[in-house]
Amino acid sequence: MGGERGAWQSGARTTDGHANEQIARRVPAAPCVAAADLTRDGSTRLFVEALRFFEKALPISSSCFYWIDAECNAVHQQLHNLDASWLSAYREEFHRSDPLHPRRWLAESERVASLDGLSRLRNRDVRNYVDNFLLPQNTPHQAEIYFWQDDRMVAGISLLRTGELGAFTSTEKHLLQSALPLIDLSLSLLPEVARPGGVALTLTRREAEIATMVAGGDSNKVICRKLGIELPTVKTHLKRIFQKAGVGSRTELISKLFLVAH
Repeated sequence: MGGERGAWQSGARTTDGHANEQIARRVPAAPCVAAADLTRDGSTRLFVEALRFFEKALPISSSCFYWIDAECNAVHQQLHNLDASWLSAYREEFHRSDPLHPRRWLAESERVASLDGLSRLRNRDVRNYVDNFLLPQNTPHQAEIYFWQDDRMVAGISLLRTGELGAFTSTEKHLLQSALPLIDLSLSLLPEVARPGGVALTLTRREAEIATMVAGGDSNKVICRKLGIELPTVKTHLKRIFQKAGVGSRTELISKLFLVAH
C-alpha cells in the first residue's frame, strides 16, 4: 500500500512541537483521567473522553471508536452520527480494502494517519474503498488515531468528514498528535487493557445492527425509524439479543458486548 502515501498521510508516533496558535486558541483542555477516579471501566471512559476532545477540537461529521483484538481487527465499534448499515458494510466487505486498517499500521511508528478520498488514487483497492464505501455516504475524508498500551495496539478512533469540510490538514493532524502523550499517560495509570475478545454471540445481521444502535444510545422509536420496522419487531429483536447475551437491560448489554472487562 506504500504507493498511495501521497493520498494518505501520517503523523509521527512522538511529537516535539505544538499546534499553530490559531487552532490552539480554540482547543478545549486535553483529556486526562486522574488516578483517584479510575474505575473498572476506566479505559473505556478515557477513550470516550478522548473522542469528545477530538470532536470539539476539530470539525468532524461522524466518528467511530473501536477496540483492537489479538488479530489486530477492529471490534466492538461504537458509532456517532453513522448508520448501523455503515458498520455492516464495513464488516462484510470493506475492511479488506481499508488503507487505514489497524493491521496495516501495526509495524509503523505512526499514531495518526489520514486519507483524502478526493485526491487522485491509483491503488485499485483504495479506490474501491473510497468510491463504494466512503463517497456514497459523503465521508471522503478520514483520519485514524491508534492507541497503544506498552507494546500493543489496543484501540482506535476513526474521524470522518464530509466533502464540504475538506481533508485533514497537516496542522490538524499535528493537533491530534499533540494530545496523545496526555492520553498515553492516563492509559499508563490504568490496569492493562484486556484483549476485547468479548462475549461470543451468534447474532443475526439485524440483531447486530440493533445492538450497535443501542450502544449508540438510540431509543426503540429511533431504531424503528432508521430501520423502517415496527416497534413490536424491535422489541422482539431486543428480547432475543438480551437472551443470547444473558442480560436484562440495555446498560448490561452495552457493558457485556462493548466494554472491556478486567
